[in-house]
Amino acid sequence: MRRLALEAGATFGLVFLGTGACVVNAVSGGKLGVVGVGLCWGAAVWLLASRTGAHMNPAVTFAAGTPARDAGRYVLAQLAGALLASGLLLAIFRERAGDLGSTFPAAGYWTAFGLEGAMTFVLVLAVLRLPGKWVPAAAGASSRSRRSSPAR
Repeated sequence: MRRLALEAGATFGLVFLGTGACVVNAVSGGKLGVVGVGLCWGAAVWLLASRTGAHMNPAVTFAAGTPARDAGRYVLAQLAGALLASGLLLAIFRERAGDLGSTFPAAGYWTAFGLEGAMTFVLVLAVLRLPGKWVPAAAGASSRSRRSSPAR
């Protein structure tokens, strides 16, 4: 139970800090920029994954070879943490909610799907193959698709 609580808490933190950076970037007219948003995602991974050992992403859970009996519970904990963080961001930025934190593909849905798959592959490969100290940098660098579009 403790591991599931850590998984939910770490995922909450990742989504709150990472998506929160996207929302703040959109609300501030782009003052964080792509580099700032990427640094926030990387810092969130550094702060949370390196301290908790949490996967914080279903793709990482499955790629890490988590036994099937545990993988479902991990994914549910990740979903709970992500939904709670998103709900809190919505409550904080309610007056500017609109599409904040959303990703809108500019090149079509199938292209976006393929790009997201490729970036997820890079992220999972980094998590599984890079020395621990380099994983946050890879996570921040692979966060491009998570940028928020400007508020419409």
